[in-house]
Amino acid sequence: MKAWVERALPGGTIEGSPLGLWLAFNPGVASSFAAEAPAGTVLAVTVLITTAVAGALWRTAPAAGLLRGVALAAILGGAVANLIDRAPDGRVTDYLHTGWWSTFDLAGVFIVWGGLLIVALS
Repeated sequence: MKAWVERALPGGTIEGSPLGLWLAFNPGVASSFAAEAPAGTVLAVTVLITTAVAGALWRTAPAAGLLRGVALAAILGGAVANLIDRAPDGRVTDYLHTGWWSTFDLAGVFIVWGGLLIVALS
C-alpha cells in the first residue's frame, strides 16, 4: 500500500467525504507522538511492543475466545505492518484523512479497532 500511495499521491491529495487521501509521513507513533525521538528508539520500542502483543496472542489465544483472538490479531497485524513500513526509512506512510482527525493508515485502523474491541470485551 505504501508504494502505491507514494506513487499516486506525490505531494497531493484526493479530497473525499467523509474520507480523503492525503500523503503524510509520520516519524513518531500514534498522531505523531514522539516524532522528535530518534528513529532507532521509536523502531526499538515498536519492536518491543509488537513482540509483547505477539506473546500475549500466543499465550492467550487457546482460551481467549474468538472475538478476543480477532482483536489481538488485528492489533498484531497492524503493528507488524507498521514495523515493515517504518523499517526502511524510520517513518510510517499515512494516507487516510478525515479533516477532523490526524492523517492515518490502514494499519492504524486495525490497531485502534482491535484495542476498542478488547476494551469492549473487558
